[in-house]
Amino acid sequence: MAVVDEQGCGLRVGAWRAAWAVCLGDLPQHGARRAVSPSTHNAAATAAPPTGAAVLVVDPQNATDVARTATLLGQAVGANGAKLAADIQAKLDAVKAKTANATKPKVFHEIDASDLTKMYTVGPGSFIDDLIKLAGGTNVAAAAKTQYPTISAEEVVRADPEIVVLADAAFGTTIDQVITRPGW
Repeated sequence: MAVVDEQGCGLRVGAWRAAWAVCLGDLPQHGARRAVSPSTHNAAATAAPPTGAAVLVVDPQNATDVARTATLLGQAVGANGAKLAADIQAKLDAVKAKTANATKPKVFHEIDASDLTKMYTVGPGSFIDDLIKLAGGTNVAAAAKTQYPTISAEEVVRADPEIVVLADAAFGTTIDQVITRPGW
């Protein structure tokens, strides 16, 4: 986590699910007076930084929102976000076209399995769930009631996913560990 408050910005660039902000405030190397945050889940991200910089809060919930957000961010920093948005949307449309008639493999996206009785995954309405569907997959947690539900290892085994995505690999989870889990 990089702290950018030494320049008077007072905001942090953070990690997973933490509201983060890139503060451009009065930093002379950037020449702009803006702060950008991808989340409204943290009041600190929406509070005006001590520099008086404007704060633009964006919270894309799906792949299409990312394209739309590019336009907004471009406007905020004086760049052509519309071109980037069009490029992103074209790529999303191309993936949809390629996967439209493909078989739909069952996918388990593992966020945190430090407790095998309640492993964190992605549910309906989450950005990753949207990407799984976009890529032609079926999320094994599609029937969950929240965007980031927990699921037991036994439930994953019963769902019999054809693809397991280890989003927690950066935190030390390895394929070798996963294949030695009971029933896996």
